[in-house]
Amino acid sequence: MRESRQWSKLDNAAKIFPPTSGRRDTKVFRFSCELYEQVDPELLQSALDRTLTQFPLYKSILKKGLFWYYFETSALRPVVREEDSPPCGPMYSADRKNLLFEVTYFQRRINLEVYHALADGTGALHFLRTLVFYYLCKKHGIPQSGAAIDYDASQAQKQRDSFYAYYSKGKMPTACGGSAIRSTASALSRGVCPPAGCWRRPGPTAPPCRSIWRRCS
Repeated sequence: MRESRQWSKLDNAAKIFPPTSGRRDTKVFRFSCELYEQVDPELLQSALDRTLTQFPLYKSILKKGLFWYYFETSALRPVVREEDSPPCGPMYSADRKNLLFEVTYFQRRINLEVYHALADGTGALHFLRTLVFYYLCKKHGIPQSGAAIDYDASQAQKQRDSFYAYYSKGKMPTACGGSAIRSTASALSRGVCPPAGCWRRPGPTAPPCRSIWRRCS
């Protein structure tokens, strides 16, 4: 009997990523958490399995239909591995069925890399915080029932299309002017330095990941 699979559509903000990603612009970003001790890969794997029960969309693969892209549930299990490649490498390929995120570690650092169509920065940060929460509970014997993390969104809220819910032309920020915003977005997509006075990189040695850009004060 053929297994029944569930599917869900990409939100409006994510639709641009699949047709425009490639080896030069992978549309992958990274968040990292550095601990005070060496990472235990077995405990990290167990924490990841636990985290995925709260973020089931992360077990989806991206498929292309006749007119649009969509997520389809899968039985793939992500495996934690030691970091051995440059950050933010290609993650999505139309001819492969693979998950759209990866958890790696190196010494005291836990890394989460996510394909941008799967989640935005806020969603990925909540995923990493939940992962680290469960890891530290397992590492130090903290009862999970006696600890709490301040993220209690429902499954529907985690998969909500916030772009559709909140975006309107009247809410477009104008602090830097429309042309500056477009120039900044274009620069970020190419991995080069945005216009002065709008965005900047923390340092010259930082890897070319979208997560390292921050607003100038």
